[in-house]
Amino acid sequence: MARPHPSLIDLASGRTRPGTAISADAYNSAGEHRVSGLVHHGIATGDLVAGDTLRKASAEARLTMRARNLRLWDDYEEVRDRLQAIGIEIAVIKGIAFDLLFYPAQATRPAADLDIVIDPAAASRISEVVAAVDPGHGLIGEMDDLVARGLLQSVDVRLPSRTWLDIHVDPIKTGVELRSHGAMWERTIVRETADGRSLRTLEPADALVQAVVHQLKDRFSLLRGHADIARIVQSGDVDWDVVAATLRAEGLAGLFWPALSIVLDELNVHSMVAPNAGLGTASVERVWPRATRLRGHEGMQQKVRAKHAIPFLMRGRRREALRHYLRVLFPPRALLAHQHPGYRGPYLWRLLRMRMRFASVRHRRNKRTRNLELQRPR
Repeated sequence: MARPHPSLIDLASGRTRPGTAISADAYNSAGEHRVSGLVHHGIATGDLVAGDTLRKASAEARLTMRARNLRLWDDYEEVRDRLQAIGIEIAVIKGIAFDLLFYPAQATRPAADLDIVIDPAAASRISEVVAAVDPGHGLIGEMDDLVARGLLQSVDVRLPSRTWLDIHVDPIKTGVELRSHGAMWERTIVRETADGRSLRTLEPADALVQAVVHQLKDRFSLLRGHADIARIVQSGDVDWDVVAATLRAEGLAGLFWPALSIVLDELNVHSMVAPNAGLGTASVERVWPRATRLRGHEGMQQKVRAKHAIPFLMRGRRREALRHYLRVLFPPRALLAHQHPGYRGPYLWRLLRMRMRFASVRHRRNKRTRNLELQRPR
């Protein structure tokens, strides 16, 4: 099943009525769309009614999910302490931050990795940041220049716990410079858990902008992204004046409002009508058509290059968007060598081999998808 089970729409939007039955198909669909934490929470509280087998499986999965989120908290605190020791502050985006701020209980919002953004004043020290958590990283020594030239907006690191840590110098990461980063950092908030742990994260208005842009980058594939956005909107904590100011500064209004409208419409959430939803709608519908949205794993594997359209659709950012796309087509030598170390020879030869391999992978994947489409009942 690719599209979410119909019963999950109410679950994602927060409208589930107590006593609603949950089927095995809906349970499996929730796993694919990464909203299984909401199912586990609903079964545990009695809002969702499940059979004995499903209830037992849910209880075990809930414990596993909770353990994973607790490990992410441990990883965050270790990384935070290491970076504070060298005078650098960080904030968490998405993941455990959303789980804490916008979901009803710990580990209701599953997370597989840890995303952090560093204080923009420390962007020039990105090599030092990475060295503090992964001294053997292959880009140390190259990163400071890549970030300064706008060629790198985040770095992936594998922690000793096996958790992937994504270190952002830009919390939105569209490919062009974030003009509002300093203001966003000044607005970050610190929140505590019931047991006294705390983290710094984006305040709700900035979290909403980040979540909507991230859902565009994910091609609206997963119901979890919709659930994040709905919960932020329904929290009542969003300062819409801050949202509007950020959109003006970044040229994102023509993307943000139609994307937000798409999410609210697909979840049937009408508690907040997106103003200016018509602005840029035709372009968004063309790049992210309805037929490709909420397709789960299948959607995450399709239209992977749609994200490169984002900077071109940002008002007044076309020249920066073109530079970004040229960097995508011709990545810096150091980045190419780090990400594809198996290729040898001149730069253009290595680049060609990488493109040919990607094209082959896409062809095999698209062929499998077409075969699945032919096998589906009409």
